[in-house]
Amino acid sequence: MIDQAINKASALVEALSYIQRFQDKVIVVKVGGSIMDDDQALSNILTDIVFLNYVGMQPVLVHGGARRSIRRWKPPAWFPRW
Repeated sequence: MIDQAINKASALVEALSYIQRFQDKVIVVKVGGSIMDDDQALSNILTDIVFLNYVGMQPVLVHGGARRSIRRWKPPAWFPRW
């Protein structure tokens, strides 16, 4: 129990600079269709999205359609290609 609390506190300390940097910003979270097959992974990502909102970010969840979307945008150089 104590170890779990220490791990959570450590993760929050590590995340603090990102929380401060991205507060009041729109954060796009893209998930693939395979996450729907894994209940635990889906629960984890949804918990993380709620946390992002709780700490002042504005998460937007985007599901699938990446290949079609990329054709419509001019993606930045770091964007994955298929």
